[in-house]
Amino acid sequence: MNTYRRSRTRTGFSAAAGAGIAIALALLSAGNASADTQVPLPDGHDQTTSRDGVTVYVDRTGEHATISGSMASSPTSRNVWVSGVTTATVAPAPGVRVTGGTIETGYLLGCQVDISSGLSTGTGEAGSYFNMPSSAPTPSIDPNVSLSLAPGKVVKAKVNTYDFNGLSGTTQYVDSTLAIEGCAGYAQARSYTNVTTHTNVMDDTITLWGAPFSIG
Repeated sequence: MNTYRRSRTRTGFSAAAGAGIAIALALLSAGNASADTQVPLPDGHDQTTSRDGVTVYVDRTGEHATISGSMASSPTSRNVWVSGVTTATVAPAPGVRVTGGTIETGYLLGCQVDISSGLSTGTGEAGSYFNMPSSAPTPSIDPNVSLSLAPGKVVKAKVNTYDFNGLSGTTQYVDSTLAIEGCAGYAQARSYTNVTTHTNVMDDTITLWGAPFSIG
């Protein structure tokens, strides 16, 4: 389900306000406008062939993030809006019937943890994800509520899930919200996409990792 960011433009005071207030509001508005940081992220691609001979191709394109401080100007809070397009394509093997699959995209968020450790961008090294330092990520969390992220911790926020039939599927998420609370230090995020394919022989999952980026 796509979540669209609401407008964060503030209305001004009436013309009857004093010149000093008008100047102060202008400076505040300029500060708010410059607070957002746009982060374009590289496209990603991965492919794998399962034991039943089925090859799965995964692509992520147009990924980008908008990063802002919290409305309360708290140093332990961040707001991140993420967008992207993910595509899965399946090439069946002789004698194997593909019935469809699932595309799940989300983000790992770490506070004072290097979430790039042991993981290469654009690869399906899912095993390394579970060997990261500190505690393992929590179960999936609704990304459109505040995420509690203490120092040394990692959480996983699922932003989009799509079931497809046949041999391919494409899904898009636009301005999905990740609101971070409680991180008094350096924070990072990176996307993941799990594609699970279903055949008459077995189910198989491939993970495509995105590039890590700072969220303040």
